Amino acid sequence: MLLGLLIAYFIVRQSFLGKKVMDFLRTLPYAVPGSMMGLGFVVALNKAPLILTGTAFIIVLDYCIRRMPFGLRSGISTLRQIDVAMEEAMSISHTIVIMNQGNIEQAGTPLEIYRHPQTPFVAEFIGTTNFLKG
Repeated sequence: MLLGLLIAYFIVRQSFLGKKVMDFLRTLPYAVPGSMMGLGFVVALNKAPLILTGTAFIIVLDYCIRRMPFGLRSGISTLRQIDVAMEEAMSISHTIVIMNQGNIEQAGTPLEIYRHPQTPFVAEFIGTTNFLKG
């Protein structure tokens, strides 16, 4: 999941050569059957310097690669919801004050506001994924 989020960040926020190729390659775990991918790992990892045949690492690696598109998809959709200006403000500021119609809704560090919004307005302002209706 963490690798998927890292790749999603580069796909959404960065501009680099090969971006479209990387975006295409993320669909390969859907196209290649799991048994074929597992056999490919066995063949590839059966030679020096990494001899991993007969270990559980190949099964874990296959599982992670097969599930990576789900992490990529959720990471890409989450990053597209976050405005770049808000991301920059959260990364360089020490204290953030969120105001609503001239009234201070919440003040605190970016991490405090993101993890513990005090009002529904703050939760929705920081991101709709942070606001759960019960």
